[in-house]
Amino acid sequence: MVELYGLKPNGQPINSNPYSKHSDGDGLEDNEELHFSREKMTYELDKTQYDGSVFVWSDPCLNDTDWDGYDDKKERELGSNPIVANFYIENEDFEYITGNNYFTSSDYLNTYSNSKFESSMIWLGNNVYSSNGDKVSLYKKAIIDYLDVNSNSKKTEYEIQELYDLEKSIYEQFNNYINSAYQVIDVFGKQDDSLQKDIELLNEFKNSIQRRYEILNETYDHKAETRQSFFKRMDEAAEEYEWYVSQTKTLDKKIKLKNMGIKTSKGIMKYAGFTLDILDMSFDSAAVYNDYVIFKSNVRIMEDSINMLETFSKSEDIYVKKAALELLDIAKNQFDNALYGWDQVVLELVDNVSYAYAVSKLSKLPKYGSYASFFIFATGILSNASELSINAEYTVANATIANSLCEEICKMAESGEQLKDGISISKNYKTVAKSFTDLIVLRRNAEEQYIKLNKSLPFYLEWAEKDCLEHAENNINTLNVILSKYSYIINL
Repeated sequence: MVELYGLKPNGQPINSNPYSKHSDGDGLEDNEELHFSREKMTYELDKTQYDGSVFVWSDPCLNDTDWDGYDDKKERELGSNPIVANFYIENEDFEYITGNNYFTSSDYLNTYSNSKFESSMIWLGNNVYSSNGDKVSLYKKAIIDYLDVNSNSKKTEYEIQELYDLEKSIYEQFNNYINSAYQVIDVFGKQDDSLQKDIELLNEFKNSIQRRYEILNETYDHKAETRQSFFKRMDEAAEEYEWYVSQTKTLDKKIKLKNMGIKTSKGIMKYAGFTLDILDMSFDSAAVYNDYVIFKSNVRIMEDSINMLETFSKSEDIYVKKAALELLDIAKNQFDNALYGWDQVVLELVDNVSYAYAVSKLSKLPKYGSYASFFIFATGILSNASELSINAEYTVANATIANSLCEEICKMAESGEQLKDGISISKNYKTVAKSFTDLIVLRRNAEEQYIKLNKSLPFYLEWAEKDCLEHAENNINTLNVILSKYSYIINL
């Protein structure tokens, strides 16, 4: 009875499966996640007494109650709260990523900063043996290279996340239509025997949508999913809805697509949507959503990069600060242009447009290449400086930028809760997750640049530095392993 008809203290139905001890498959049985006091459970129970008789540790119908990427069993093992979203960093990983003394690029930065001989040698390389000593341009190149690698690596993940949200919103829309049909029957059709068939079909359709929800949540993996798999499921759901519309009197004959939205720099959502007559068209989700999904992922990449540039612009290092400020102006201008393109589409997509017209307008959304292409005219890249001096300066630039972000991460971690084997951070946990993975990529870039520096040394010096070279290569391998461990969290 509690599973079928009971409510959680927050007022939501429990909805666990009374025929299974384990409704959500997260490794915790239902009675471990939610249990009740039989002594207090009576027919005359009021709301306050009921709340005192039901105990919720996590949701028995969700394998990840707080949607933070850690399933409920994992949170129990870590000691974190399964109903409060958080980002968890293992102590060993945190110490390694934030410890400058682990990285050869940081060691070189210290040598460069403290050795007059080393810094004067690089100065001579830039200003005597070449005609270009623009250090700010070199730092801009270091930041652009980092943004290009880091941001574009997220492109597919963002696209898959957006498709997940779209598919989920379509199912929510269908559920709303089913509930509206129930209300129509409840108000007008209680005495109408012909509507009994509608009730049976609506129940059947509702169960089908619930199964689709479960399949979506069980199979979602941004590394394994493809756009085509999402489009296929959405098309199948639309076809199913079309069939139920044809068999019932009470289901709405139209689909309102209001789930496409872009966030402005001020956090305001700008939505575009239109209404499709389900009986007059063949729904093709790829035609409707593909260009939008690609555009939306690029806008998210722009937003991430602007946030990162704003972090770099607060650096105490004058070259990092100046380079970031110059790039920030360009990035914000590109972001504004993207929003303008979206505004033009929003103005055109209204409820009474045709399906073909809507698809045509969405196909006109701005297209973008790599993130580095935004800055192609922004930098005077050092093309004629000596290879050794450029690689040395570039190693310093990468290490300096990484150190700037490292300081920010350490400040964020101060708000976290220290558990047995790691730090659980709930305040702005998504921002912390992104910043932490960003730092991993920056560390890797700096180590890779240090290797390039070694390769440009005379052979006898390169041989003398072979232990450092091997250490840098080991660091890169370790960083890749750690990155794979945390990167999937950032798009949830």
